[in-house]
Amino acid sequence: MGPPTRTCQEPSGSQPDGAAARAAFAALAGGLQALDDAGPVGVEPVGMENPGNVCFANSVIQALLGCDLFRALLLRIRTAGGLLDASADRYPVLKAMADIGRELQFRASPADVQPVSPAVPPSVYPVVGRNPRAVRVALITKLVHESFNTRYKGEQRTRQIEQEDAHEFLHCLLDGMHKELLMLADAEAKAEKAGQGEAEEEGDGGADAAASDVAALRLDRADRVGTGAADTHKYEDDEDEGGEWLTQSGKRAVKQQVVTAETVNVSVSRRTSAISELFEGMQATSIASRGNPPSVTMHPFLVVEIPLYDASIDTLEAAITSVMATETISGYRPAGGTGTACEASKSERFQSLPEVLVLHMMRFQFSGSSEKLNKVVRYGTRLRVKAGWMMAGSSSRDRRAEYELVATISHHGQSIARGHFTANVRHRSDDPPAAGDSEWVNLNDELVRPIREDRVLHDVPYMLFYRRL
Repeated sequence: MGPPTRTCQEPSGSQPDGAAARAAFAALAGGLQALDDAGPVGVEPVGMENPGNVCFANSVIQALLGCDLFRALLLRIRTAGGLLDASADRYPVLKAMADIGRELQFRASPADVQPVSPAVPPSVYPVVGRNPRAVRVALITKLVHESFNTRYKGEQRTRQIEQEDAHEFLHCLLDGMHKELLMLADAEAKAEKAGQGEAEEEGDGGADAAASDVAALRLDRADRVGTGAADTHKYEDDEDEGGEWLTQSGKRAVKQQVVTAETVNVSVSRRTSAISELFEGMQATSIASRGNPPSVTMHPFLVVEIPLYDASIDTLEAAITSVMATETISGYRPAGGTGTACEASKSERFQSLPEVLVLHMMRFQFSGSSEKLNKVVRYGTRLRVKAGWMMAGSSSRDRRAEYELVATISHHGQSIARGHFTANVRHRSDDPPAAGDSEWVNLNDELVRPIREDRVLHDVPYMLFYRRL
């Protein structure tokens, strides 16, 4: 069984509860750096109740718990729970996450997490098998309601939750947490300013509304900082009357230009939170045509969409490379260019990469009805970024990035509306696992079971979670 595990109380366990909550509340406004300072945090694997259709939420939460920095963030949220309780109407998603965090057993280090082993009887290690300490479904339901806040309103919150897509839920959950963390940072900044006795400027009362606007995980026009009137660089939410791509410059080019991270005529000034610093990357879509300046669309992403329709794709690396493949566009009419329809080439590249890289394996085709692709795509515990995936001039840290697999989500069944989601999560230890033990845990709602790594790697996953090394 090994030495007794060390329970992780709270980041500031020696302080009074109120002081610890206040410190955690302030740390939430500090972004990723505050989480790094907290050090590694472990959490005991635990099941989650599901009397109906919340498996999609259970699997997403379990996969996120496989990410060490997300665990540190959740521990901070739990510690600040008392203050979040008092502001539940302002921070409903964070409050729901704090309630779930209270049901978990955090450890001071991942090395202190008890290995999940079939040799350990449930009476000694009760999270093996059906867990009587499973996270209550009421808490999961509350989180779903708050994350899908436009879908479940008023009386709709009394009806049973319908089966949802785990991929869509992940987006909504992270977006909601990001927005509220920015609002929390605004509140902390205002409190600090008031504490210093400085007079607030007129109109500061609208800061929360402004924060909500900027918080969405996309680039808004107000967030752009250009280099002058010639800056007509296009972002994903731009709309022009002809639906054409805007070009980087109003000047006519003599030949095709190579677009790099340095030559893009725009810089981005965005407010970040611990969520965006963890999960958000930037992707560039470039269009080049002879005699016209290049066109570049920069768009942030939380999840990389990986199409699997090409029959030749049999590895994850090949699937990502296919996303970056250059395609030919006919009848392209660039704005500010020749004005004549021409042939152009379109390509995708990563401009920056996140700490946690989430990949969505697009297994469903929708043509009147959904059709599932159950093809096998090989993937490993390590993923190294290839030079051809990155935009020229991107950082050397991103070009040399290597990731480690920490979680997978699988979809069982042939319909996205009626299937079932489960998660495989790596609860790693600093020591090699003993014979019969496994670093990997299969989490199927209330059921918690060890699973061999080779079985994880021979699964047909719906989503993959990789953590930067």
